[in-house]
Amino acid sequence: YHAVFLHDITEKNRAQNAVQALATFPEENPNIVFRVSATDFSVIYANPATYKIFKSNEGIAGFLNSELRPSLHQTITSNTTVRKEAAYNNAHYTFAIWPNLADGYINLYATDITMLKKAKQQLVIMNEGLQEEVDKRTKELRESNKNLEHFAYSISHDLRAPIRHVLGY
Repeated sequence: YHAVFLHDITEKNRAQNAVQALATFPEENPNIVFRVSATDFSVIYANPATYKIFKSNEGIAGFLNSELRPSLHQTITSNTTVRKEAAYNNAHYTFAIWPNLADGYINLYATDITMLKKAKQQLVIMNEGLQEEVDKRTKELRESNKNLEHFAYSISHDLRAPIRHVLGY
């Protein structure tokens, strides 16, 4: 006589799959996501998108020290999220620096805003060109109005003599 026990592990498998899917979420993120120690700012985790930009932990650490150190200190002292724009290798990023001081780390989330910056620069250039065109057209209109005023004056002057003759009769 053998006893057989069956356990339905469907829910357990679903839960494990959900945990695994969540665990890969930062890895799949095309934006920069990394975590640093709140004490010495050493890199604890960086997703593949971060390594595409900074190439190594040393590259990340160098960038943190040169560009973000004041913002890291600010987020620690205020214990609030700090936003900072920074440039690296001709690209512009906006960083959200989120502290989790209870667990001893700081998360950094960055979005590439290079195209937005270029579009803003293009817009400024186009607005300057448009202002120049408006100024040019305004000058032309003023000159045209001045010419029309001279013409109207000469016509009215030329028409006064015949009107005086008519009135003389």
